[in-house]
Amino acid sequence: MMQLKVANLAAGLARPALSAYGRSAGRKLGVLLATGAMLVVSTIAISGFLLWALWEYVRPLVGPVGAPLILAAAVTLFAMIIGLIAKYALRAQRTPPYRRPTLMTPEAMIEEVEGVVRKQKVPVLLAAALFGIFAGSQRH
Repeated sequence: MMQLKVANLAAGLARPALSAYGRSAGRKLGVLLATGAMLVVSTIAISGFLLWALWEYVRPLVGPVGAPLILAAAVTLFAMIIGLIAKYALRAQRTPPYRRPTLMTPEAMIEEVEGVVRKQKVPVLLAAALFGIFAGSQRH
């Protein structure tokens, strides 16, 4: 029954692609949806087997009351990790839109470097001093 629903979903989503892009695009979309569905089912099965193995390992150690608590903690930790990954993957990008780089004249480059040096005097002087110490301490 599940396979029929997945196939109907794939066919329904592929129908616009078939008319717009031809048969190969619809076929690729169908294959993508089918493999994605298989991946989801496999992941759920793998998670179940891992939890079962953890249950079998932990139950003799902590008893019938502690084992479900440890499994609940493991599932909660896993859900929190997945939630954090999703949060950082789906957050809005703060990068400005792409701008075509412009060529700078040597005068503009010098002005830019002078501006950075003025704004960041201490780090620039520290870096220069450390570089000088490092370069002077090398044997030639």
